[in-house]
Amino acid sequence: MRPIKLTMSAFGPYASKTVLDLDKLGTHGLYLITGDTGAGKTTIFDAITFALFGAASGDNRKPDMLRSKYADPETPTEVELEFDYAGKTYTIRRNPEYERPAKRGDKIVVQKADAELTMPDGRVFTKPREVNAEIQAILGVDREQFSQIAMIAQGEFRRLLQAGTRERIEIFRSIFKTERYEKLQIKLKNAATQAKDRCEELQQSVQQYVSGIQCAEDDVLYPKAQSAAAGQLPADDIPSLLDTLIEQDRTLSSELTQQLEQTEQRLGELAQMLKDAQTRALRVQEQADLTARLTQQKELMSEKHTSLNAAKAMAPRAEQLKAELIRLEQQLPRYDELDGKRAAYQTSERSAAEHALTIAQDQEQIAQLTQSAADLREELAALADVSATVVDTAHRTQQEQERQTALTALLAQLTQHAELAAALEEKTQQLEKAQAELDALLAEQTALVNAGEKLQSLKSQQEKLIEQETALAGLKQQLAAYQKQLATLSKAQAEYLAASEEAEKKQNTYDQKNRAFLDAQAGILARSLTDGKPCPVCGSVHHPALAAIPENVPDQSEVEAAKAVADRASTTASSKSNAAAALRATCEAQKAALTKALAAQLTDCTLENAEDAVSHRLTELQAQELEVAAAIDKAQRDCERRLSLEQEISSQQTVLKAVEEARQSARETLLQHEAQCRTASKAFPELEYLEGEALRTHAKALLSTINAHLIELAELAKKLSAQQQRRTEIEQLLPQKQKKLDETNQHRQELEKALAAEQAHQEELQVQIQQLASQLPFTDKAAVSEKTKEITTEAEQITTAQQSAQAALEAAVKQVESLQGQLTQLNTQLEALPVYNTEVLEAEQTELQQKKAAFTTRGKTLAARQSANELVRRNFAAQSETLAEAEHRCQWLRALSDTANGSLSGKEKIMLETYIQMTYFDRILSRANLRLMVMSDGQYELKRRTTAADVRSQSGLDLDVIDHHNGSERSAETLSGGEAFLASLSLALGLSDAVQASAGGIRMDTLFVDEGFGSLSDNALEQAMQALAGLSDGNRLVGIISHVAELKDRIDRQIIVRKDRTGGSRVEIQC
Repeated sequence: MRPIKLTMSAFGPYASKTVLDLDKLGTHGLYLITGDTGAGKTTIFDAITFALFGAASGDNRKPDMLRSKYADPETPTEVELEFDYAGKTYTIRRNPEYERPAKRGDKIVVQKADAELTMPDGRVFTKPREVNAEIQAILGVDREQFSQIAMIAQGEFRRLLQAGTRERIEIFRSIFKTERYEKLQIKLKNAATQAKDRCEELQQSVQQYVSGIQCAEDDVLYPKAQSAAAGQLPADDIPSLLDTLIEQDRTLSSELTQQLEQTEQRLGELAQMLKDAQTRALRVQEQADLTARLTQQKELMSEKHTSLNAAKAMAPRAEQLKAELIRLEQQLPRYDELDGKRAAYQTSERSAAEHALTIAQDQEQIAQLTQSAADLREELAALADVSATVVDTAHRTQQEQERQTALTALLAQLTQHAELAAALEEKTQQLEKAQAELDALLAEQTALVNAGEKLQSLKSQQEKLIEQETALAGLKQQLAAYQKQLATLSKAQAEYLAASEEAEKKQNTYDQKNRAFLDAQAGILARSLTDGKPCPVCGSVHHPALAAIPENVPDQSEVEAAKAVADRASTTASSKSNAAAALRATCEAQKAALTKALAAQLTDCTLENAEDAVSHRLTELQAQELEVAAAIDKAQRDCERRLSLEQEISSQQTVLKAVEEARQSARETLLQHEAQCRTASKAFPELEYLEGEALRTHAKALLSTINAHLIELAELAKKLSAQQQRRTEIEQLLPQKQKKLDETNQHRQELEKALAAEQAHQEELQVQIQQLASQLPFTDKAAVSEKTKEITTEAEQITTAQQSAQAALEAAVKQVESLQGQLTQLNTQLEALPVYNTEVLEAEQTELQQKKAAFTTRGKTLAARQSANELVRRNFAAQSETLAEAEHRCQWLRALSDTANGSLSGKEKIMLETYIQMTYFDRILSRANLRLMVMSDGQYELKRRTTAADVRSQSGLDLDVIDHHNGSERSAETLSGGEAFLASLSLALGLSDAVQASAGGIRMDTLFVDEGFGSLSDNALEQAMQALAGLSDGNRLVGIISHVAELKDRIDRQIIVRKDRTGGSRVEIQC
């Protein structure tokens, strides 16, 4: 890439449009960019970089900071670059985002960033994203690579020369993007650590399983099982031990199962016999109960027969009540007639009252209408002269309004005059304020000289704090996981204790129910015995001491259910025990890992106070980060403020000048307006000889007087208008009032006639009601209905009593017949039941139940032990296989991690990333030495140190220098100032070549070297010039940015940058 023409407008120190015809410099060789310090030499390279990539060459100059502080507001900020690449010409134009005056109005608007690229074939790209993609496709590099290839920045690569391995790792990581190898190293190290922790967990887990082997103390294998539990038995012998123990218990369980089945079979036979004996005793008791109930029921039947006869004796009374009911029903229509006449009388009374009330209302309304008409005639006479008064008031109002308009205009002129005087005073104050603000900006600019250095220091401090916080946050998460695991362990242990207690309770419940069941059998048999009859068990006819039946005796199904519950509870307790043991082993492993991690992160910290210590330290770090972040924010604002201050100072100077001009203009306007006010005041004799504030005060008083008079006239006009309207209304109301009076008189007369007719009708109804009421026994129909209900109720009660007595007698007869049938059936059942000796049966049953309990307990012990050993065998086999795989993985991961992280014991500390960077470093040194040998006249050659000083520190990128004059080899840090510059320049050029090669072999036909030549002797300067001249062989231009005087004499092609006294810079090319 070779620039042909560069056009800058309002860019950096270049205030106006500046055009550089770089084609005058030719296509190869050296040229010099020289000029005053701070004039804008490096800005030329920034402009090229911005045109190509939309950003300056350095990260400290953002696109929105590129606008010139010296430019006029109307001048646009933009850069246009015409360049050649591979024989083709391209043109690109860009502008950054900046603020500018609006084309209309006084507002400030934001000019958005824009870009335009014109291709050799005439195609044009106008979207910034498309332009960026095309430029990168053409050149093959991004902005950062372009800056590293095309610009050798002042002092930038002295740091690379004097850095150690660690510093060079960071530098090369940024340049060659090797951070992916660092990430791989970290991933491998973490994977190896996790694999080691996993192995330790699995080893503890395997031993935890082995410690669960169960064996009887009297077994010959007991000593061997104890050795395994203690971790003293070889792992290969454990499977055979478990197989032997499981097979032994399986054989014993089989034999025990046969014995238990035989015992349970005999217990079932005995239980059936005892049940039959209990059934016989119950049937005997039922026989006695039925006999007693039959006797009682026969007595009840006799009582029901007597009740039926008494109910039948009430039949004549029921017939008498029916006859009375028929007589009352025949009189009901006459009561309806009486009720109708009474209702008609009440209706007539209401109608007469309504007529009387309406007549009184009509009389009152007639009096009101008569008085209202007389009042209206009197009011109409008082309003006869109102029209003449209205005309006079309108004329006076018009005269006052004309004076008000003229005086208001005068006051407006006087007010404007006061505002102009105030505006002049305000402009004077603005002038003083603008001068004070300019002084403050200049003072602030002096105070922000060292803001950049402070910002870098604070960022370094912030990175260290973030690294510490990240490590502690991870440790806090591990502590939380450990505490959660401890809580899980505690819960598992509590569950085991609860399950164990529950199993013991269930076993006790079963034992109690089984004993109660056995004890109750004798009591059940004794309940059926009577003196004089033989016992079905022993045959005795005397029973002096009968066995009692306890309360709440369980049956055999309840006993068996209790046994099943006890067995399940025992199995659950065993499972809970194994789970708690496994969790305890996991917690121990986590505890060891946490203790180790805590020791590495915090001093004087134990696992007990770790959470508080980590939280306290995290709080401290966060507080420090907040302080540093606030300081960084302030430092960044200071840096930005420092860069913007120059433009603000220039703007403030412009503002100061504009304010002075505005103040002078305001003064001239005020004088002109004073003359206009004097002319307008002559229209009022009261104000003709007044001036200034006195004129304004008297004018206001006069206007107030006129306004008050106008208000009075308006009120009078309003009153007169209301009087005219009232006169019209009265003239319309008088005829209406008379008509309403005539209608009301006629209505009153009609109502008086209707009232007289209603009163006559009432007298006639009163006579008819009295005659009818005297002929009936009751006062009204409601009294008749009440009497009818009483008669009906009494008749129904007689009928119901007879029916109930008949039904009760029939039910008693049926109950006697039923009890006789049940007694006959029960006698037949007693004859069919056998007779047993319950004492003999109970003794045998007790003996067998004791044997069964012993067999069951022994079987549970064998089953639990066998189950536990089978679980150990399964878990041991599974975990052993997993452990072997984990140990194999851990071994190769550790070897791979140690190799990648340069931590192999007894070998140099060279990491994978360093090894990759060594290749780049060797290429850089190979290219750098081609130039350093020329610059140093064959004396010096750079060499990467291949032997580490010790095996404890990182190595691989240390740099030595070979002195061919004396054959010595020493550290590059021992070079003098001038020698160090030559070595740094050689390294920078070598690095540029390497980056260019790593970017795909692209070609840059232009190179910039920025400063550093002032420390060279004449001879060294000559050699450096020869090396740089060698760079420009072929089609390559090398631009040297410097103000060293010797270079001005040596290089004839020059770009000269000069500062203007009015602000800004200008540039010219001399060849």
